[in-house]
Amino acid sequence: MENCNNGPAAADDFKVVVPAHPLISHWVSVLRDRSTPSHAFRSAMGELGRLLIYEATRDWLIVPILRAGLALADLATSILPSTRTFHLGEKK
Repeated sequence: MENCNNGPAAADDFKVVVPAHPLISHWVSVLRDRSTPSHAFRSAMGELGRLLIYEATRDWLIVPILRAGLALADLATSILPSTRTFHLGEKK
């Protein structure tokens, strides 16, 4: 992986931000609860995704990462319909 300076990306180049928002905390706790039924899990994923996409689009570019990120990509296009989604793959 490379950063915008065309050099190798270091772990220090990436920043994880967890927005301090009570609804985000609530939906994360629903997702972490093993007793959450699958229909409630999907609903919670959608609600959390909408909130995270809203927070992320303030300042950052959205890049879905395979598996969980793909579920959020559909939500992103529902909130931001003019966005384009690209899929990158790497062969081992």
